[in-house]
Amino acid sequence: MIMDTPENSDGTVFRPGITADVLQAHHIRHVGEYDAEILAGHWQAGVAIPYYTADGGPLIVNGQPFHRLRPDHSKNGAKYLSPAKSGCQLYIPLGQDFSNAKELVIAESEFKALCLAMRSIPAVRLGGFSSGLPGGKMLPALEELLHLHKFETVHFLGDNDTCSNFEVRRSTSAASGEATKPSGART
Repeated sequence: MIMDTPENSDGTVFRPGITADVLQAHHIRHVGEYDAEILAGHWQAGVAIPYYTADGGPLIVNGQPFHRLRPDHSKNGAKYLSPAKSGCQLYIPLGQDFSNAKELVIAESEFKALCLAMRSIPAVRLGGFSSGLPGGKMLPALEELLHLHKFETVHFLGDNDTCSNFEVRRSTSAASGEATKPSGART
């Protein structure tokens, strides 16, 4: 649960299981409507989550650094918002060294992936497992990561609806088949 931040807040976000230092190092912060519009294309105050490439640089999508927004109060029921026409993107917490990792966790939440990464468990975020297979093909950034590092095991860490939601189960099954192709890993 993200604690509400007052209008005069410095933007600090609190999240269970993740230290404030880690959230700040990843530039995750609460923003007002104006900044949310600039960063994510939505006029709603909320938590801005910047995305990075595997080498730590900002992820650029449609010529802009990519951010997702968790609105304080959703106008249409969406928990997270992304810029229009930006598609699904892979969230890679900063500072991870995948070179000797035997396992990778693909989480369905930036905060789950970040919590694992700060505990030296290699993790990335793929929002909604079905969105990681646009057109039936694996998201290129995930495919590249799996191909480069040849993980022995890939774990999927879903949200609380993973077992009860048929679409999530079907997508996870498809994603696990795709995730093991580049490296021969098991899921």
